[in-house]
Amino acid sequence: MNVTDYSKAALLMLNEDTSFDAVLTKLTALLKKRGHERLLRNILTQLVTDIEQQNATAVATVSIRTDTDTLKYKTQIEDALKTLGAEGEYRTHIDDTLIGGYQVTAHQKTINNTFKRTLINLYRAATR
Repeated sequence: MNVTDYSKAALLMLNEDTSFDAVLTKLTALLKKRGHERLLRNILTQLVTDIEQQNATAVATVSIRTDTDTLKYKTQIEDALKTLGAEGEYRTHIDDTLIGGYQVTAHQKTINNTFKRTLINLYRAATR
């Protein structure tokens, strides 16, 4: 097993509501048994990265220009959340660089339905 495999196994155990102390104890014992103790630091570093990625994608993010855009695009945002499999609560991010529209990000996927993206695509098509 390599660092990634050990990290994924530890993350699965943590997601099953196993305490961190229990996971660390079992991981340390397994590494000692297999003679892989030197991998512990790298495994823990990878595990922290994996947990951060998991937490970052746990809540969907909706980027809009103003607060009123949430109401204006409510049905489109809900449809985008359904498409990305992230129905329910989401975090709203006010992005001053947007001209209008919305962008929904969840589970490391993005639906970009902003005027800014549309104008960029139009510019690129016109200058080819």
